[in-house]
Amino acid sequence: MKTYLKSVLVFILFVCFVNFGGVCTNSDNNTNTTAGPSNNDDTTTAGTTTADTTVAGGDTTAPAVVSTVPTTGATNVAVNSPVSVTFSEDMNPQTINTTTFTVTGSTVPGTVTYSNKVATFTPTNNLDYNKTYTGTVTTGATDTAGNPIANNHTWQFTTAQQQQGLNMANYAGTWLGSWAESTYGMFTDSASAVITVNSQSQTAQIVLDVNGIIFNLPSDPVPVTLNGASSGTNVTVTGTDPITFGNVSMTINSAGNITGTMTNVPSPDVNRLEFTGTITAQTIVLNITVFLDIPQGPVNTIVGTLTLNLQP
Repeated sequence: MKTYLKSVLVFILFVCFVNFGGVCTNSDNNTNTTAGPSNNDDTTTAGTTTADTTVAGGDTTAPAVVSTVPTTGATNVAVNSPVSVTFSEDMNPQTINTTTFTVTGSTVPGTVTYSNKVATFTPTNNLDYNKTYTGTVTTGATDTAGNPIANNHTWQFTTAQQQQGLNMANYAGTWLGSWAESTYGMFTDSASAVITVNSQSQTAQIVLDVNGIIFNLPSDPVPVTLNGASSGTNVTVTGTDPITFGNVSMTINSAGNITGTMTNVPSPDVNRLEFTGTITAQTIVLNITVFLDIPQGPVNTIVGTLTLNLQP
């Protein structure tokens, strides 16, 4: 009998060793000791789960800034240029804003937009001339999986120097003079101009009053109102009035040289006017050529000079 029991015990130990790697414990340790066929579902035949499956993690790659506009170290950047960065992957738009994307060097308010991996900072006002700015994208910017850029990305660029244009405030006031026709030497008449300037916006209004003999109009004199605005080194002067003088377009560069035209002149005899001249601190001289639709005698143009002097 003892021999039989001993044999049974040895058999049970053998079965435990084969099926459970040599581990047999009692029920107080909550381990199933009942032998059963193995399977690939990490469960035993007794219905007790012994292991949980683990799913691999998602995107953990940090995004990066791959390019910038302006580029690092760029110079002569236009003061009205937007600033942008391109990321290596799609970003969470809610994390791309004026907190995570800034431009500094002076206080630079602006707006930030994001589209197709590109974030753009648009300054509210023009940047300062000849100034170095720093663009920064912080680690608060994350991709769509929530991964932030590894480190703050910074770069610098420098804006262009301001070109010295015409200071229109120097020409404000009343100008008096005359128009002298030189083709026939017959026509000489008075002329005047009043120039008012908004120094802050560098814009001007010019009211030019020349007796109607230039335009062969019944009204005498004819006032012409022109509007000028500074743009870089030039001042562009324009005016439109189909009843009194037509369309005027004139450019004054930083050296004070004037070129321009007058078209759609409301006169049956005049096709257009072209003029060149100069403006100084005290004098305006315009050499004007009047192109006629109806030739008068042997000529189809009349040439004259408009001269104006700034009054004290």
